[in-house]
Amino acid sequence: MFHMKVLEFMKVISLCVLCVPDAGCVSTANNSVEWLQKNFGPFSQFVPLTDLLSINRLFDPLETLDNLTPKQVAGLMVEDLPGLPEKEVVINTVFDYLLVSPVERGLPDVLQNLLSISQMAIIPCSSYILIFQRLFQALPSLPTEVETLILHTTGELKQNGARDCSLPEPPTCLVTPVNATRVCSGVNSNETLLSAGLVSAPCSADLQQYACSSLTGFTAGNLAGLLKCQLSSSRSYSKEIWKLLFTKANDVLDGALIIFSSAAANMSQPIRGDVVSQVLDVIGELRLERISPDQWRDLPFISMLLGQYLKPFLPFASSSLLLCTSSKNLSCQTYQHILSEVTLLNETQGRNMVNFFILPFLRRNTTDAGCVSTANNSVEWLQKNFGPFSQFVPLTDLLSINRLFDPVCLHIFTCDFIKEGLYK
Repeated sequence: MFHMKVLEFMKVISLCVLCVPDAGCVSTANNSVEWLQKNFGPFSQFVPLTDLLSINRLFDPLETLDNLTPKQVAGLMVEDLPGLPEKEVVINTVFDYLLVSPVERGLPDVLQNLLSISQMAIIPCSSYILIFQRLFQALPSLPTEVETLILHTTGELKQNGARDCSLPEPPTCLVTPVNATRVCSGVNSNETLLSAGLVSAPCSADLQQYACSSLTGFTAGNLAGLLKCQLSSSRSYSKEIWKLLFTKANDVLDGALIIFSSAAANMSQPIRGDVVSQVLDVIGELRLERISPDQWRDLPFISMLLGQYLKPFLPFASSSLLLCTSSKNLSCQTYQHILSEVTLLNETQGRNMVNFFILPFLRRNTTDAGCVSTANNSVEWLQKNFGPFSQFVPLTDLLSINRLFDPVCLHIFTCDFIKEGLYK
C-alpha cells in the first residue's frame, strides 16, 4: 500500500514538474546525479527509468548507477529505453561499475532482479550473450558465494528465456590471475617480524606480509601453522593473495597440507568454510591441475590424495572447483570414492554437490553411462552415486540418468523426496 501511494504521489509530482516553465526542473542541476537527487530524493527508487527519461531527455542513468536500485540497474541492461547508447555500451558500463566491488555495489541483487525480469519479459539473445560473457570473465576474481550465485543464475537464465540462444558455457576450470606488484603495493614485509611471528603467533602478521616477503627458511610446519590460525580466524583474504603465498611456498606446500590435514580434526577453533573454500580453489589450481588423466582414474592415488592432503577441505569445495573436478577423467570408482569422502553439511552445500559435481559427471560419463553397471540394484546405485546428496536430486534426473532405476520400492526415500518427484 505504501509503495502504491508513493508511486501515485510521484506521478502527480511528475505531471506538475512538466507543467512549469522549467520543464522537469532540468536547469536547476548541473548533471544527472544532482537532478535526480534534487527532484526525487529518496523516492527515486520508486520511479521507473522510463519516467525519468521522459521527464528529462538529458538524463543519463549510466552516470547515476550509484543512485539506482538493483532493480533499476537490471532493467537498464535489458529493457528497451529511449535515448541511451547501444545495449553493448550500456551492459559493459554497468558491469564495469558493478565489478569494482561486486558485493558492495549490489551485483547479487542485480542478478536476482535480472532473473525476475527474464521470467516476465523477452530479453534479446545478444544481451544474454554479453551478460554471460562478462559474468564468466569475472569469475576467477569473485568471492566464492558470488561465484556460486553466478553459476546458478546463468543456469536459470538459460531455462527461463534463453533456450533458443547459443550462450557461452562457464569456464570448466578457473585460473586466478596474480599481480604481485598490485598485491604488494605499500605492504611492509619485515622478514625479522615474520620469522619471530612464525614461531610464536603466525597470524600476528597480515597474510599479505607473508605473501609479499621472500619467505626465507619457510618450512612446511610454518605454513601449516599459518593455515591453522588463518582458516579459523575472522579475517579473509582474496584468492590472489593465497595464490601468491602458495606459489612462493610451493616447495613446502605438500608437506604443509599433510601436517594441517592430520591436525585439523583436533583444532581448538573450527575452520571457516568460506575461507577454506578459497584456499581449496587455489590448491586446486596449483596441485589438482597437475594430475594426469590416468591418475584421475587411479583409485589408490585418488584415495591417498584425499586422505593425506585434502580431507578437511573437501566439504567446502566451491561450485567452480566441483564443476572443474567433474570434468576430469574420472572413472566411476574414483568418482564414487570422492563422493564418499565429502560430508553433507547443509542444504546449500548439498545442492551445490548435486548441480556442479554429481549430475555433470554422471551425465557426461560415456564409458559407463550413469555408472549403472557398478551397482546390482536401484538402492545400491543410488547410494554409490549420490550418497547422502540423493535427497537434493529431482526424481526426473534420477530416471533420466538411469532408465532402470526403480524408485517405488526404495524405503530410504523421504516423503518430501517422493512428493517432489511425483509433482515435478
